[in-house]
Amino acid sequence: MTSSSRYCNRNQQRRSFLLSRLVTVVVIATNILRLRAFASLGKKVANRAMVSSSSCSSSSAAASSSSTCLSNSNPLLESWTAQPFSLPPFEKIEVDHFSPALEVGMEEHLKDLSGIVNNNDPPTFDNVIVAYDRSGSIFDKVAGVFGNMCSSQNTPELQKIQTDMTPILSRHSSATYTLPGLFEKIQHVFEDDAQEGLSDEDRRLIERIHLDFTRAGAHFTEDKQKENADIQAKLASLTTEFSQNVMKDEESYELVLKRDDLSGCPDSLIEAAKNAAEERSKEDDEYVITLSRSLVEPFLTFSDRRDLRKIAFEAWTTRGEMNPDRDNLKIATDILKLRQKQARLHGYKNFAEYQLVDRMAKKPEKVIELLENVWQKAKVSANQEREALEEFVKQSNDGKDDADTQDIIENNLQAWDWRYYAEKVRIAKYDFDESLLKPYLSLDSVTNAVMAVSNKLFGLKYILRDDITSYHESVKTYEVRDERNNDKLVALFIHDNYARPYKSGGAWMSEYRSQTKNISDKAKEEYQGIPIVSNNNNFAKGRNTLLSFDDATTLFHEMVSFECMLCVKKRIFSSFCKQSILPHGFNALLFLIFSYPQ
Repeated sequence: MTSSSRYCNRNQQRRSFLLSRLVTVVVIATNILRLRAFASLGKKVANRAMVSSSSCSSSSAAASSSSTCLSNSNPLLESWTAQPFSLPPFEKIEVDHFSPALEVGMEEHLKDLSGIVNNNDPPTFDNVIVAYDRSGSIFDKVAGVFGNMCSSQNTPELQKIQTDMTPILSRHSSATYTLPGLFEKIQHVFEDDAQEGLSDEDRRLIERIHLDFTRAGAHFTEDKQKENADIQAKLASLTTEFSQNVMKDEESYELVLKRDDLSGCPDSLIEAAKNAAEERSKEDDEYVITLSRSLVEPFLTFSDRRDLRKIAFEAWTTRGEMNPDRDNLKIATDILKLRQKQARLHGYKNFAEYQLVDRMAKKPEKVIELLENVWQKAKVSANQEREALEEFVKQSNDGKDDADTQDIIENNLQAWDWRYYAEKVRIAKYDFDESLLKPYLSLDSVTNAVMAVSNKLFGLKYILRDDITSYHESVKTYEVRDERNNDKLVALFIHDNYARPYKSGGAWMSEYRSQTKNISDKAKEEYQGIPIVSNNNNFAKGRNTLLSFDDATTLFHEMVSFECMLCVKKRIFSSFCKQSILPHGFNALLFLIFSYPQ
């Protein structure tokens, strides 16, 4: 490790560490006060839970052990060993379980970290870094379910809990990075070049944790730490509000149509629009286009009705602006101001500089250079395509008095025309009709293809478990086994493919449980360390769901996210399951290589 990678002068850091040892009594006292505060909060939470729980008495003995009481009444805190593969007991979890379980998890997390601080042995990789990586197992268990449900099944009741808990969780995160005495111990291990027997993975873990603490303001003065925590909490609340506003617009918007309004649309889209109408209890002769990408994009591509394409496009591009009470423009402005303040607090001129420290580009100038280079070439290509589309419109007019065509000729192509005429040109020029490809790309067939490729490349076998109950009836759960290692169980795979109300848009991979061999005694269960991974998409559901080529590519891409996480089989530490362990951007490069091997 070179001296250029240090954030402070070595001698000053060592003096800081020696000073921290002199004030051990103060540190311990501070931690005791913090833990008492959390214990008091935990007792209040337990008391609330006892009101509706027959398994916890209202005696003073029950009140003195909030964690024990809650674990007997809250499925998030109970052992999950009775569940298949220790999966979350989704059918038992209710919205009201999250807040008290998270409070207990935060309390236990701080106790774990205080144990590191109060250890009087000299700081080492094992008693600091390994212990830090292992800490917070109860919190991670609860937060894993909470975070996933806030993306996949975020009902209005859960949104309220999310809004309330987001700043609390943010401040807990800040507290873990600024716990007195913890960063000094990490700093000591970071500086200790004399430690022997450390692998490259061990050294990378030390670097990563040290960088995370530095970027979280662990080296700040107490006043600056408080200011940074305030900024982070406010940012967390604003970004949550922003996301919820987009979700509310997506779930509430409906373009209700009759059958004649779907002129030009392929049968697969008509079927999906009918299914969306049925889910929303519309009349028998009505169809619905929502703002789900898998519905609105094909509608913009195939609908002959220019007026309806305009309505759909404008709704799609104004999510977060539809209701004055959900003004994302103001929220975005406030986020930018706070990010600028955060960057200045860390000694950077702007947020771009602060953010890129941990990115492959490193400097804003490199990003601008790349974007400008791409922009100039993309602009030329886009203008050529626009001219080709407008020429096609003129040629296809053939003297007909069509108001829409005349408007395009006189006022140029509009955004809601682009996909429609691009598809027309593709058919006319290349004799390629995407709607004729879709029957070959059913969700079931593409899923089978994705899993077959995974098996061919990595020896992974996916076994569908119809008997396992998940959080929604359309979600499927698979065992994932390694054929090259005696069919060893290596993961549980949750496949959540369909768009629905209260689910975030887009596609993503997430985890309920991380892959690790560094397991806390508190978390030792039969399948602990076997990851539970979820791939999430937003396809329009039909009797036989058909995908576009882009949708099929997305399904492959998300599977690659899972495989990149899973196939580093020598991982010992849970921190290495976080994408931040690699430079941001490097992961995206891996995804591109695997998703587009041609």
